[in-house]
Amino acid sequence: MEAIFKEKDFVVCDVPVPLGYPQSQTHAGVAHGKDRVYLTSSPYPKIRYNILQRIYRKCLHVVTNNLYPPNYGDAQENPMLYWGDKNNESPSVFKPYFGNPLANTPSKLFGYKSYNSDPDVYIEDGLVYVLNRECFMTGGAYNYWVRIFLMMFAETENGVKYLRSKIILEEPNKNLSPCIIKWKDSYKLLSLETLSYNTGDSDCRLILRESSSIDGVYDNKREIQILGGNYVPWHFSVFKYENCLYAIVACIEDGRSKRLYQMLGKFDNNLSNIFIYQRPLVDIPSYRGAAYVTDGGDFVLYSTTDRFCVAGSKSVDGKDVIMMKAPFKRVLTQLEKGD
Repeated sequence: MEAIFKEKDFVVCDVPVPLGYPQSQTHAGVAHGKDRVYLTSSPYPKIRYNILQRIYRKCLHVVTNNLYPPNYGDAQENPMLYWGDKNNESPSVFKPYFGNPLANTPSKLFGYKSYNSDPDVYIEDGLVYVLNRECFMTGGAYNYWVRIFLMMFAETENGVKYLRSKIILEEPNKNLSPCIIKWKDSYKLLSLETLSYNTGDSDCRLILRESSSIDGVYDNKREIQILGGNYVPWHFSVFKYENCLYAIVACIEDGRSKRLYQMLGKFDNNLSNIFIYQRPLVDIPSYRGAAYVTDGGDFVLYSTTDRFCVAGSKSVDGKDVIMMKAPFKRVLTQLEKGD
């Protein structure tokens, strides 16, 4: 079935990387505040250090008794924060937070690979919250220990001011694509447990945890049933519209690995089930996407391409943030009719 949006419907966003990083972005997360749109993303290729930087980092590693690893090239996917111009409800040009990346590659706690991944953003009462997933491999191909950090920023006239960070979840599970939203007077932390993109495995669990405080203890863990039809989630994000909770779900099709489609999911009122519409929003190779609906009813979708260069791309690896918008009620009608 044809996707609702074609390549020509998107624009490539200007999302600058920090000095030394090749141009590449993945894991788009967005949130619409009172005056600004905020974006989280992560570059993929490694930053490369020159010989003097390598010597300095090696000395720092020794002097601090291994506190700082030498990391001659920081590992991929460190989280970044950006925002658009004030009162622009669908920006394609973003300004970077001066402290990007928000976190460096974590140390190897268990002697295996470690990395950051899957950043997301949520806004409430003038505060900007960024989720970052620290992942530590503990041996074997798919054994992990995961920490989820909540970074807190205050909105200012010129951007944001960092306040503090807190670990809100730590356990030996993948907890892919974590995101937070307030729903029915409590905060919901949602994440996925799956290997679908890497292996084509159709097994996938969507996990919900709750807290009365955004940085509080997230407990009452339970599983949300996924009504996915021919599609299996890999990454997702959530947004609200007219007292309903929706999700942008990046899915594989029929157990086929390494190829994602951006789909729309809709939760039932009690968050017991999520139904994934069977017509893709986007069928070009893509990765994590996110969306919101403006006060005027426009659906604004930000996605990331996956090794697929669109017109205007300056990416070194076909990974860009792209954006499109359309009336959300029209999108829902097209999905429900399937035409």
